[in-house]
Amino acid sequence: MIYAGFWKRLCAYYIDAYIITIISYISVLALMLFFSGLNGLSFSEFTDNNETDGFFIGVFLLIPFILIVTWLYFAFMEMSPAQGTLGKMALGIIVTDERFERVTFGRATGRFFGRIVSGLILYVGFFMIPFTSKKQGLHDKIAGTYVVDKKVLLLAKQFGLDVHQPPFVQYPTYPAYTSNQPPLAPFGKE
Repeated sequence: MIYAGFWKRLCAYYIDAYIITIISYISVLALMLFFSGLNGLSFSEFTDNNETDGFFIGVFLLIPFILIVTWLYFAFMEMSPAQGTLGKMALGIIVTDERFERVTFGRATGRFFGRIVSGLILYVGFFMIPFTSKKQGLHDKIAGTYVVDKKVLLLAKQFGLDVHQPPFVQYPTYPAYTSNQPPLAPFGKE
C-alpha cells in the first residue's frame, strides 16, 4: 500500500519530538540565561525588581517560542525537497499533496496547526488514521495532504502506474456473493 499507516507515522513523530526537545532545551536555556541577567542585560533594570523577574519573563516566553520553533521545523522540512521531517526520512515516508507532489509552505503550515486541532479534540484526529482508506488524520484532511511510502510512490511513478487506483488505494472488502447462497427475502417477509 502506498499510504503510511498509523504506527509508522507515530514512530516518525517520536523521532521528531526527540529532535524538537533537544532544539527547544538548547534555545530555552539561551533565552533564560539572557533574561535572567547573566550577560548583564536584564528586564529587572526596567521593573525595579530583583533578578528573578527576568527569569520568569523567559519562562513565559517559553511556550510561544517552542510553538514557533516546532512550527518552523515541521513546515520547512515538509515543504523541502526531502518532503518530510527527519523522523519521516528515517522511516522512508514523505508528505505529499493530492497529486503526490511536494507541499507548499501554506499547506505544511495548515497541516501543523491542524495537528493542534487533532490533539485538542482528545486525539481523535490522530486515532482516525487507521480507519480511513487513505490513512489520513484530521490534520491531513484539513490541509489536503497525504503521508505515503516514498519507495512505493517512486516505483509506481517509474512504472507509470496510477497511484489513485488499486492496489495502491485500500478499499473496504466485503465477502463475495456466491450462487450457492440463498437469495435475500423481500423486506418484511422472513
